[in-house]
Amino acid sequence: SWFFLFAFAFNGLLTIAILIFKNKSLRTANLMLAINLVGISLATFHVSLVDSRLILDVPHFFRMPSPVGYMMFPAAYLYVKLVLNDRTQLEPKEYLHFLPGIIHFVEMAPFYFLLNGEEKAIYIQQVIDEPIKLFATTEGWLPPYIHYLIRGCMAVIYGIAMWTLIRKSKLVSQSINHHTENILRWLKTVASLNTLV
Repeated sequence: SWFFLFAFAFNGLLTIAILIFKNKSLRTANLMLAINLVGISLATFHVSLVDSRLILDVPHFFRMPSPVGYMMFPAAYLYVKLVLNDRTQLEPKEYLHFLPGIIHFVEMAPFYFLLNGEEKAIYIQQVIDEPIKLFATTEGWLPPYIHYLIRGCMAVIYGIAMWTLIRKSKLVSQSINHHTENILRWLKTVASLNTLV
């Protein structure tokens, strides 16, 4: 299973590279979609590393995707909002959606930068041997299980917000043409993927 997770993560990272470097239109919207896909891909990659125990060879990657988990759902919401409203830029206040991710990165900075690889490998081995430690240890200011709860609540809130934006969009009330139908179908796919995650 870890091999398929790794392949899925690689596919996501390849899609992100195409979005950022090859597609020159809708740069801000594409960046928001890329941040969302980075969160999904890195989380999948992280799980595949832990399941395969390859994380012991790259211990500095342990918990690195965690702050992106706080940014992926706001990014999906902002992507849907930009596309539906046909906007090319975020408003300054919309950058506040990323504040929880930045705060979480600062919170985790001591764990990321102060422990050496050998100490992290010992810690990771303990987590692999007793998975409950993943929820009981404190690498940052808050216990990890709190982060799972916060991110879960954020996911639900942003999921509801995305579906509300789509339902109330002026595109829904316009006469449906092929282009509009494709846009709505794609945004529903993005919202469904994030709701599922």
